[in-house]
Amino acid sequence: MIPLSASLAAHQAGTARLPAIWVTASATRGGADLLRWTRCYTGSEADCPHAAVLTPAGTLLRVRNDAGAVRQSRVPAVSPASTFSTWTQITSLVAGGSLAIAAHGSDLCVFFTVAGSTSVYRLRRTAGAWGTAAEWSCAGSVAALSGVAATHDGSDFQLLVSGTEATTSHKRVWAVAMGDRGFTTDSWSALSNVAESDSGSTAAFGWPAIGVLLEPPRVLRPP
Repeated sequence: MIPLSASLAAHQAGTARLPAIWVTASATRGGADLLRWTRCYTGSEADCPHAAVLTPAGTLLRVRNDAGAVRQSRVPAVSPASTFSTWTQITSLVAGGSLAIAAHGSDLCVFFTVAGSTSVYRLRRTAGAWGTAAEWSCAGSVAALSGVAATHDGSDFQLLVSGTEATTSHKRVWAVAMGDRGFTTDSWSALSNVAESDSGSTAAFGWPAIGVLLEPPRVLRPP
């Protein structure tokens, strides 16, 4: 038999205590907050390819391909009382073509593809005015493009484009960057595979989405 120490014996004779449990809940997934969406607007616009971005200043910018007319909506302060029905045409596009929009500070750019084409187009807004759409051709590497998504990582614009590969007709999703601050403005990087499917497979890619986590995952511990 091993006798109890004096301190342990004194503790044993004390008032009974219940075990303490610490539980912390966080509405996040992979370090990203789970958003609680609220409907602010139900409009009469026809269904069509569209994209949206919220600028650091809190302005909601939306673009849509309205049967070939690319229209923009700008809502400075989002609330149920905001006006969401005002649209301004900024350029023209083939009906059904996919588009994306990304912003960082005062830098704003719309990207779009034309179904069956091998080009990505960019349309930048500078000093409050939209410029002219410029083409970047992927001919030689891509047989056709089917979708585009874009974001800004604080340095450059980062895109995902989906489509089929040249010569093999394999289905692909590629990552590509367009220079803004990190490297030469408006220059393009090479395509990099991020997802692939064989040409004989029934799996295909289209209408990709992309986002940037602004902070690392948080680990919560009891104090």
